[in-house]
Amino acid sequence: MFEKRLCSRQEEHAVRLCHHDFESLPKKEAASKMNISVSRLNQILYSARKKIPTLFPILTPKQYKVLQLLNLGTARFDAANLLNLTIKQIDGVISGLHKLGVPIYHRPRIVRYDLSMDGKVVKKF
Repeated sequence: MFEKRLCSRQEEHAVRLCHHDFESLPKKEAASKMNISVSRLNQILYSARKKIPTLFPILTPKQYKVLQLLNLGTARFDAANLLNLTIKQIDGVISGLHKLGVPIYHRPRIVRYDLSMDGKVVKKF
């Protein structure tokens, strides 16, 4: 009749508050909303990670935005300009994503058309 829960309601609530696909709150804010300490929130998230590992790692909003842009094929320089960050900050975020084991799918850049290319474009099949 009832399906067995994979995690407790408290673990679910903590994941929903912190996870980048849901509210994406900083841990301090999430802990405040749950009326618990940040260390207790970390314990709850650690317990949830054991039960539902497919939802982890939880990314920060900055990590998530950088990841989305890079997966769309945006160059690091362009991502930095769009997010008002420096190249070093973007590189730091990328390094952090690699440490978390998050795959980054770089799509090839699209060739851009320029008016000066008229008459120089050759069709090859």
